[in-house]
Amino acid sequence: VERCQRLAQRFQAYCYHSRFKLDDRKKRHDEVIGLFNKPGGVLAITTQVCEMSLDISSDILISELCPITSMIQRMGRNNRFAKPGDGTLGEVYFYPPAENVPYSKEDLTGVNEFLRALVDVPAVSQSLLQALLEELGPREEVNNRYMAFLEDGPWASSREVALRAVQDYKVPAILDYDIDQYEERKANGMPTDGLVLAVSRTQ
Repeated sequence: VERCQRLAQRFQAYCYHSRFKLDDRKKRHDEVIGLFNKPGGVLAITTQVCEMSLDISSDILISELCPITSMIQRMGRNNRFAKPGDGTLGEVYFYPPAENVPYSKEDLTGVNEFLRALVDVPAVSQSLLQALLEELGPREEVNNRYMAFLEDGPWASSREVALRAVQDYKVPAILDYDIDQYEERKANGMPTDGLVLAVSRTQ
């Protein structure tokens, strides 16, 4: 989110991520979609939340490297309303980020091979992407062993606690200047979820 905000400020672009209050996120969501539906150019810088939540079609997509499944989802935001034979092509560019967060090395399995397979392809099809995903994507491991983390209910024993305390775990919060409005809505039986903001536990 911080990288997204910095880039959006630098390029004076629209910024879209998941860490808005619900009320503000709805407004920004509608604004971004509205701009992409108008003639003319628009630049939006987003986090991975746009992979499925934004119903837009771009002419150019520039993205940090990410897991192959995410790459395919992001490519789906590019030239998405084209029809076979109409001659329209979108442009897609991927670049390595300064850091892999929020992804691990395992998440990025096969990414470079995936990109090399697409470099000289004049027009990428959904069937080609599916074939490359099956060939180069990470393999899912089947594990039928007892997993206390999932089966112990809300009180996991100590060895499973580390699994729950992930670094990027989010907690709901209310901004200081929204506290009065939150209390007023709550006292009047009105919904308060629009004021809730998801923040990292480490902040």
